[in-house]
Amino acid sequence: MLQKKFAAMLLAGTIATGAMAAEGTYKPFIGAELGGGKAEFEWLGDSEKTDWETVWGLKGGFYDENTRVYASFHYVDADSDSTKQRWYDLTANLEAMTTPYRVTDDLATSFFAGAHLGAIKIKVEDNSVNFDDEETDFCYGIQAGVNFIFNPHVNVEIGGRVSWSNLEFGLYELNYYYNVYGGINYYF
Repeated sequence: MLQKKFAAMLLAGTIATGAMAAEGTYKPFIGAELGGGKAEFEWLGDSEKTDWETVWGLKGGFYDENTRVYASFHYVDADSDSTKQRWYDLTANLEAMTTPYRVTDDLATSFFAGAHLGAIKIKVEDNSVNFDDEETDFCYGIQAGVNFIFNPHVNVEIGGRVSWSNLEFGLYELNYYYNVYGGINYYF
């Protein structure tokens, strides 16, 4: 039931974004990210942070001069000696951007800050204790960073994101996860 609510929220956001694009006020963009991050879990009352893990991401949506509205997908493959962990999140994002500041003739910068809302899924397999579980829950958070604009179509982005969730599986509960990343975006 909870997954249906998340899907409905994401669908509503996608439809609203599509309507804005149809009006001609927004233009499409796509992007890819690579970074690293950590998560904090509670287990029997104790907090435990994961090792630094690689985070891959894709995003696509619409933008105008001061706003980006997009969907993003992130994937983390966090394996240890006996445990395999896979994290996935799918979020709807809204960001405000500053007006680009021209640094040189070939480079401008702009800052962005925003919020996201969506779902996270974690799959854990621990062969040492014969544990296999997969759970999905709501997540929400904030992000911020800077864009380095090289031309009207390409920019490089450096940013950070933190997300909160109450996802529970087994004896574990996810408190939050964060990552820092670098990315490249193509604006149509």
